[in-house]
Amino acid sequence: MSLAAPAEIWRQTVSFQLHRPADGTVAILDRLAAIFWLDGQLLKSSLVVAGLAFAVSRARNPGRRGERFFCAAFICIVAVFLLSSSYWSQYNAHLALPESLLAGYAAAALWADAKSRSKQARRLLAVAAVGLACLLGARRAIIIGRSRSPELRALVSFVRSRIRSQRGVLSFEPAWLIAAGRLPAPTGRLLIVDPYAAMLIAATSEGRRFSTASQAFADPASQTQISTALRASRFAILGGRGHWQLSEATQQWLRSQFLQRFPPPGQDGIDVWERAR
Repeated sequence: MSLAAPAEIWRQTVSFQLHRPADGTVAILDRLAAIFWLDGQLLKSSLVVAGLAFAVSRARNPGRRGERFFCAAFICIVAVFLLSSSYWSQYNAHLALPESLLAGYAAAALWADAKSRSKQARRLLAVAAVGLACLLGARRAIIIGRSRSPELRALVSFVRSRIRSQRGVLSFEPAWLIAAGRLPAPTGRLLIVDPYAAMLIAATSEGRRFSTASQAFADPASQTQISTALRASRFAILGGRGHWQLSEATQQWLRSQFLQRFPPPGQDGIDVWERAR
């Protein structure tokens, strides 16, 4: 892909990320909390910090290259998260590999240290560690299970039952279509996988800079391409993202050309619109 379109790869991945407007969690302390504290991550974060401490304290040992590598990887990724203009908690998935290695390294180091103690002490330590890990893991699984959106389930049911797979659908969140077993398809001559990124790229394409994503979406340049895609679409799934990203003028045009098919009147949900003619 890079060889086929090097200019677009540079424009859409490197240049755009360097100059994109701020979005998501902005405050550094809030980002640190999302990385180390939120969603029951206390045990994991404690082991990761311990692994970092062990790796740094043994950095000069020539046999510890692996630990040094994953320590450096973790620190670099966190630094990028803190310095980036945009951050969302799902970015933490990029930390999964170094976190797992550092946490495992800390657990192994602590177990090795416990071997010097009595057999009974080792058993108590192992039982306590396993019990705490199971308790926190079960708690997090329950929280995640309960957080599944009933609105998304209702949308998935509607898309699967009412929208034929070959119909042109423009979804302002790619995950909504993917949850329904669909992939983004071309609308007319355009294939817009992620309207959020496409609209921000359009707004900043001529060198304009915005302090926030909301300012970028208010710029007329962000509306041109997405309006063309809407004109070529049979269905549009807006939700909160669509209402945020589309200007008032674009939304007025959409309401004049499309009819809301979901959810039923008086109910909350992710709204689906169908072209009236």
